[in-house]
Amino acid sequence: MYAPLGAPEPEAVEGVFPIGADPRAQLYADVPEAIAEPAVSGLVDQRHQSFADRVTRAAWRTVPSVYVITERRHPCNG
Repeated sequence: MYAPLGAPEPEAVEGVFPIGADPRAQLYADVPEAIAEPAVSGLVDQRHQSFADRVTRAAWRTVPSVYVITERRHPCNG
């Protein structure tokens, strides 16, 4: 994911990207408070490795997936 963004490949990929200083403003600025706060509280740091791994094929073609579409567009947590 680094190369398509024009960023250099890191030499090491250990560790995590920490959650930003203000994830509410960065990710959910236009979302009502009642929805944003539970979403922000569920955020976790992301591993550097997941951004550095090279993609070799489209996962949607080889990994079984399930999509749930609700009438009122409520997310399914699970």
